[in-house]
Amino acid sequence: MKPELLIPAGNATNLQAAVENGADAIYLGMNKFNARAKAGNFSFEELKKAIEYCHKNGVKVYVTLNTLIKNNEIEEFFQTIEQAYISGADAIIIQELSFASQIKKTFPDLEVHASTQARIHNLKELKNVDRVILPRELNKKEIEEISKIGMPIEIFVQGALCFCVSGLCLMSSFIGGRSGNRGMCAQPCRKKYNDEYLMSMKDLSLISKIKELNVASLKVEGRLRNKKYVETVTKLYRKALDEGFNEKDLACLKGVFNRELTEGFYSNCEKKTSPHNLKFEEIDFNYKYVNNKQEIKVERERKKLVITKIKEKIASEPGFYVKVNTLKGVREGCEFSRVKTIFYYADNKDVLEAKQICKDNNKKFYLTLPTIVNDKEIEDYIKKVKEINPDGVLINSFGFKNKFDNCITDYGMNVFNDYDLNFYGKSIISPELNFDELTHFKNKDFLVLVHGNITVMTTKNKLPGMIKDDKGYKFIVEKEKDYYKILNSKQIALLDEVLELKKSGITQFYFDLTSNVKKWLDIYSRILEGEKINTKKIGKGHTKGHYERGIN
Repeated sequence: MKPELLIPAGNATNLQAAVENGADAIYLGMNKFNARAKAGNFSFEELKKAIEYCHKNGVKVYVTLNTLIKNNEIEEFFQTIEQAYISGADAIIIQELSFASQIKKTFPDLEVHASTQARIHNLKELKNVDRVILPRELNKKEIEEISKIGMPIEIFVQGALCFCVSGLCLMSSFIGGRSGNRGMCAQPCRKKYNDEYLMSMKDLSLISKIKELNVASLKVEGRLRNKKYVETVTKLYRKALDEGFNEKDLACLKGVFNRELTEGFYSNCEKKTSPHNLKFEEIDFNYKYVNNKQEIKVERERKKLVITKIKEKIASEPGFYVKVNTLKGVREGCEFSRVKTIFYYADNKDVLEAKQICKDNNKKFYLTLPTIVNDKEIEDYIKKVKEINPDGVLINSFGFKNKFDNCITDYGMNVFNDYDLNFYGKSIISPELNFDELTHFKNKDFLVLVHGNITVMTTKNKLPGMIKDDKGYKFIVEKEKDYYKILNSKQIALLDEVLELKKSGITQFYFDLTSNVKKWLDIYSRILEGEKINTKKIGKGHTKGHYERGIN
């Protein structure tokens, strides 16, 4: 069966261009909760008009609601889904997998697609989802292996590539206060680092591979692009699917890009970076009717919207949770009575010795598992955990969900609201939430990063050990397995703030410490014991992150 051709529509003009030139389906955003907040997007009335136009021409419409959702937005989020449903949307695209069950209960005939932002590399634990949009950093073999599971798969075939692994970028958020997870990415990867464009990616193009892509849907990126781009890309991919591809088509395709093209991770291309940017154009909300396909009929009645209430829960085990990377750090962490759990990376050669130190000091020992893993590696790590037999694990990949009895979810999984906490269980809460937002959780059984390193990017692209931006800020780069982690230029330090958190009922504090373990644990212990400390002096050179300001 021929794959679906899925085209972006950032505005009505581009939507019409996509329909006229052979799109099978369109994806678009409404005015809230979509990862392209800077696109024209569609109001409720405009959405109804757009879907009516598309359905008359046999084209499906998928509505993107793929940002992270705050607790105070949950009701509005579900109301927006209701609007999309009533308007006749064929599917919604979400990042928040914790909402999938509730959506399917209320709107059983509305398809739910897991966004690339959800970072799904493994489908075995995925429920209440009708399609998965795979991350762009997967290669051909990995895509083929995932496709064998049988769930409909969608992959990106054309358009911009993120330097960071999908769903793991906090760089725009922490440098400029504009969160990519909330649709406001400032694209810091397009800036110079070490006086070079180290992270500015070329654009993806898999048009020459069209006949070997055995997936349900081929997705073109570009809700911020202009009409000419949409027309050309749609026309050429339609031709490639129906008739075949030739080199003249590729030359024509290059004509609408001002970045070089690459086959990216799909073909394991070595050189993927490019220094160029894009421009955008005006919009128009008037449609012509094309009637190029059989009309899609949609008859829907308004559903009773019921939102599950969250039960209140307090912290199960107050105390310090400390991630270290040396045996010295393990020993120093074990000296403190407030320390309940030590996190240690599973692939460290001295992991058994670290476990023994914790056991001797009556501390819980948790293995930190890697962030990026394929199916085979997941099975390998399950075996490793059984062999080492820790007290629990710290996970940062959906592939490890439900694989272990005692599990804490890392902040890379973007636990952002009470639904997420219920879905993932005990977690390190997203560092993008501010104090007020943290205190309004009904379930307070979570960890807060109060001191140490914060990973602002995780990437499969090679980087040097340190990068410096044009303002002189330095970012340490750590290699882990076959990927790289960029640490923020400043460490988090919530010194006096731990007293505010404790007073509000949040008492589980997470430390990510590569050095000075004893020093910082001693300082925080003394603060919590009521000792007066000059925190302004010792906190110099650190950041409070989003604790006070938060993100929009």
